[in-house]
Amino acid sequence: MLPETMAAALRSLKSANIPFLFFGMEALNMYSTNPAETFVTSDCDFLVSPELRKPADVIAALRTVRWPEDVEIAYKSPGGPGVLYNGRKWFSPRLDDRVTISIYTEGHYHMDIAFGDCGIPFEQMWRRSNRATFHGVEIRLASKEDIIRSKKMAGRDKDKGALERMIPSLRKKPLHKKRGRR
Repeated sequence: MLPETMAAALRSLKSANIPFLFFGMEALNMYSTNPAETFVTSDCDFLVSPELRKPADVIAALRTVRWPEDVEIAYKSPGGPGVLYNGRKWFSPRLDDRVTISIYTEGHYHMDIAFGDCGIPFEQMWRRSNRATFHGVEIRLASKEDIIRSKKMAGRDKDKGALERMIPSLRKKPLHKKRGRR
């Protein structure tokens, strides 16, 4: 996915006054001061509160984008997955308020816009968030502590491994020390 494609999507959300937070593992990379502590992810994650905006608002904003490359837009919801835009035509499925909208291009990297909460109320995350610039667009970046906490709460092995690599204090410590010879 081209940086311009991500920037176009983010600008459309901002123009529609949709509050969103950059909050996934890719966002955590923005806090790293050591390139050796960063890691490659397959997506960038943004969070929207379903109490503040509905999926239809995001779809309406995305429909205004003049995409710099071919995109497909899909969704995953409790009712199942589906297609919103196939590169030529928009579809209008009924979406649950707890949905993830994903923007895909030919590459493996994609952009997810998730509705709901990640175990931490959106309003609290917003208050603790920081201003940042991502591909030339000013955004709100969830605090490092909130990103780490949300990933710990998710309990997924891939998140746990990445967090342990990035934050040495999270690595497992031996239950007991080996005893030396006396």
